[in-house]
Amino acid sequence: MTFTVPAEFQPIRVRLDEGSRPVALFWGNVEYPIERISNRYRVPSGSLEEPECHDFYEITTSGWLMRIYHNLQTDEWGIEELWD
Repeated sequence: MTFTVPAEFQPIRVRLDEGSRPVALFWGNVEYPIERISNRYRVPSGSLEEPECHDFYEITTSGWLMRIYHNLQTDEWGIEELWD
């Protein structure tokens, strides 16, 4: 089943390794080690006046498959979707 995560629950913190790859995410007060990154891609968005770019990662952690994103302009991370 797919769950789209409401905006108020999307902000997360992410711990990166030396190569700037995510190795753990913090959602609420819980740390979830990232077990696997199965896909990574970059998507430009926004407008010509206000361009944005997001890196998306499809990850496995604690029994969940998640799509997380990193807004490269604001350095914010979030969860876009969860699959169980």
